[in-house]
Amino acid sequence: MLDQHGKENRQDKPWLSVCSKSRANQRRSAYLLLATLGLCWVFLLSACDSGTINVEVGPTQKQDGPTKSFQVGAQPELVVQNPVGDIHIHKGNAGSIGLSATFHYTGSTNPFKLTSSQDGDTVHVEVTSTLHSWQNQSVDLDLTVPTTTKLNVESNAAEIHVEDIQGQMQIKSDVGAIRLRNCTLQGQGKIASNVGQIDFDGMLDPQSSYTLNTDVGAITASLPSNAAVELKMSSIESKNAFGSDTLGSAPRAQLDLSSRIGSISIEKR
Repeated sequence: MLDQHGKENRQDKPWLSVCSKSRANQRRSAYLLLATLGLCWVFLLSACDSGTINVEVGPTQKQDGPTKSFQVGAQPELVVQNPVGDIHIHKGNAGSIGLSATFHYTGSTNPFKLTSSQDGDTVHVEVTSTLHSWQNQSVDLDLTVPTTTKLNVESNAAEIHVEDIQGQMQIKSDVGAIRLRNCTLQGQGKIASNVGQIDFDGMLDPQSSYTLNTDVGAITASLPSNAAVELKMSSIESKNAFGSDTLGSAPRAQLDLSSRIGSISIEKR
């Protein structure tokens, strides 16, 4: 029914009023939800601008693990798998591989398992954890090896340091720098980090072939002035102190260096 102004009289249709109130309540609920989400978004943006959102996980514990020693031949092999934690490999006593570890973790119980075994002249070292997350958890490894040792090292997040060693090397880190000091690369191998710089200071056997690769990070290779190496470089920026990609006389080692995001520098010493 229409009233005197030609408008519909809702008193005759009370259900219209109920529906209108219901729609109004739904709109208010939607507005409140949007406002709440907006406030949450502002909070997250503010947290990101000021840094990371801190989660209280308790104090970090530090525990030294037991040391072990393995008797090996003149040219042993060391295989290391350590998901999170620095790895330091350096020259030790002839005929022996030494292992020591430092555990870093939160809570009262050490969640790590350090497994080491020997098969002939090959020593295996592996770190595992009972936790799903490695946040604030790591295991640092210190290993001593004979001067001539074959290395096969892998880590997900760590810095890997190798000093005063010669031999065939396969070294990989998903996130972390790789640094080789006074090392001689032999045979065929690869030094690679997905995110992290690579520093190589050493020599290459004339019969060797190596790849130094990082997706994000700089590569520096310091070679002796009498090096016999064929260089191949791929990066957004490269510098070569030798002024040539062909160094010395044949036979020459093959060295392939590549970085998608990062510079490459060949230094002469």
